[in-house]
Amino acid sequence: MMKDLLTDYPECLYNSAKDLNLGAIYLRYLDLSIPPLITIFEMERPAVLAYNQFRKIIDSLESQPDDEFSCKGLFVLGIAQFETMLNDLMIKILQFYPQKLSLLKGVYSDEKAQGLAVSQEQLLKGEVINQIIEASVNRLAYSSLDNFLKLFTKLFAIDPKDLKLPQIFDELIEIKETRNLLLHNNLVVNELYIRKTAAVKRSIEPGKKLIVNRDYTLKSLTLITDLIYAIILQVREKYGHFTVLPLLKKLFAYNFKSPIIKFEEFCTLSDDDDIYDGPFNLPVGRSSSENFFLEFWQAQRDGTALNRAAMVHLGGSIRNLAFLTEVFGELRFPYWQYSITPKKTKRIPISKFS
Repeated sequence: MMKDLLTDYPECLYNSAKDLNLGAIYLRYLDLSIPPLITIFEMERPAVLAYNQFRKIIDSLESQPDDEFSCKGLFVLGIAQFETMLNDLMIKILQFYPQKLSLLKGVYSDEKAQGLAVSQEQLLKGEVINQIIEASVNRLAYSSLDNFLKLFTKLFAIDPKDLKLPQIFDELIEIKETRNLLLHNNLVVNELYIRKTAAVKRSIEPGKKLIVNRDYTLKSLTLITDLIYAIILQVREKYGHFTVLPLLKKLFAYNFKSPIIKFEEFCTLSDDDDIYDGPFNLPVGRSSSENFFLEFWQAQRDGTALNRAAMVHLGGSIRNLAFLTEVFGELRFPYWQYSITPKKTKRIPISKFS
């Protein structure tokens, strides 16, 4: 039995790693000139979850007798997991780069335009763009697999050859069409299967019943597992440098424009732990609003109270406060503890797994 693939979360994210959702926050504050809130930890999570689920399915298949109903059930479950992963990854990349929605233009040119129902609650929460993204991706899922994977690789700027898609694409189509036959025609070959499959066809004889046994299921799910792993490697290669501290540096530069306020002088930047620590130093000559936000940043790491929390000091910065409150509320950093002997740690590179 293979061990799960693990994401190398820094200790500062242990409170939030499993449900990090900065992409949705980013979309709610696009009216501000905020930096993208992308992290590799959020970006790769759908693929890592899918990979681990596939390993469990394959382990289960390899350890049980060749039972027809179990094989069919696990086969359908695996394909559904794969499709869900692709959808979730596309939604993630579009949340952080909504301008990429333009790449989906014309995808539905052969369909009638469909209206998008948006609730009052979604309008009030600023979730309209997120709703558009989810609706666009869900609609795209009904297009051809060829079209879907082309757009997927384009959105992530991945060369299809790096995923070996040209070599396995016809097999992927056959696997998907077998799943469709299983769900809709009891595995009996019809014209739709013959027409939609490409070079790989298990039958060209209408009326013949296909078999989904352990061998076929293992072969199909192993092929998809290898593809998911290749996707993880490409995502980590392209987005692995988007960790917590680089994000915080961008947020700090966004929050403070004054040249007298420097992140590295305000606190201790810990590259090993991917976080900022104390002790904290508030520069002289700061304005009342700058003082408020510096205390805010300090409070996220040591829990100290804000000395002058009156909103009058913020002027036009109240929306910035709302934005930062949501971001830090999502990150949920543990408190920094002062130590006479600094802790020495070495993080494992994000490409490693156990």
